[in-house]
Amino acid sequence: MSYLEVNIKAQLANFSLAVEERIPLTGIVGLFGHSGAGKSTLLKTIAGLKTPAVGDISLADTKLLATKERLNIASKHRRIVGVFQQDSLFPHLNVRDNLRFGRKRLSSPTLDADKIIEQAGLTLLLDRKVTYLSGGERQKVALVQAILAEPKLLILDEPVTALDRQNKLAILQLIKLLHLTTQMPMLFVSHNISEHEFLCEQLYVMENGQIIERGEISGVVAQLTQEQRIVPQTVLKVEQTDLPEQKGLARQNGLMQLRTPNGLELYTLSGRIIFNQGSSVCSILASDISVCTSPPDHSSIVNQLSGIITHISVHQHQALLTVNCSGQEFFSAITSYSMSQLALTVNQPIYLQFKASALQQLAYQGD
Repeated sequence: MSYLEVNIKAQLANFSLAVEERIPLTGIVGLFGHSGAGKSTLLKTIAGLKTPAVGDISLADTKLLATKERLNIASKHRRIVGVFQQDSLFPHLNVRDNLRFGRKRLSSPTLDADKIIEQAGLTLLLDRKVTYLSGGERQKVALVQAILAEPKLLILDEPVTALDRQNKLAILQLIKLLHLTTQMPMLFVSHNISEHEFLCEQLYVMENGQIIERGEISGVVAQLTQEQRIVPQTVLKVEQTDLPEQKGLARQNGLMQLRTPNGLELYTLSGRIIFNQGSSVCSILASDISVCTSPPDHSSIVNQLSGIITHISVHQHQALLTVNCSGQEFFSAITSYSMSQLALTVNQPIYLQFKASALQQLAYQGD
């Protein structure tokens, strides 16, 4: 396993940046924090675009910065590439030549460029000038260009913030797909916790120039919720069921059946979800999911799942349950009174219920 090791200090306008972390580069690592937390300064320092007062940075055992040794590897030699809110594509080039630019420094490319271009849906756009692309298409090109450069670390700094909701969902799904294809170390940065919940396995939380929380995404989200920093919600990828009888059911009853990659079958209201190439990203507020200790018979609530409680956090009079249902984590927010009455404990089997109307397009907190 490789690591990004950061030990830096710098004085900013409103606070001091002080970060000492050893970040495992497995999966997609998230960096969460509100505007002004110091995320951009940290990223620029890692990428070599800014030099701290004192510090050390190593990537996969390669020293990039050691101020005491007067070592500071130039940004172009760090093998770190970034994708940002606004792309830096060359407007006078077409898509094909922009993508080639990302590979020109590689003596022996290892990634299958044609496969990645096809996965991103860019094959039919290769000869088009980037000035004629939509915002979502431009961001796809920027993402693929960065990946084809085969960096040791890909930094994704608020890559979907400037996009509309439908394009946000498409780019998030593409990031996840391309990570599965390439296994490239990625550092995903956003002030939107929903995006982290969908993409990331590990999450680091930044505030006033320091990392204040770190760990597996479910545990960190539970901690942030306990501290009343975020509104908890379950984020999951879904596909529309193609069975003719299910389409008939949807037409008759105003419902649409969905299926998760884990095989869970869920119902939402017809027309509630917008699909991109057959799939979408949905969310359910934790406050919309109720719990039962026995199978809920004769209920009007159409979504009913069995699972195991894996984590419980209590804050004042509220309890947040993390429940694993066939490999998919769900968050349920109930009162501490209900938790006591039901005698809920970790590792206890449980049943979840939520209405069809509760499952909707990924809800971006702050939108």
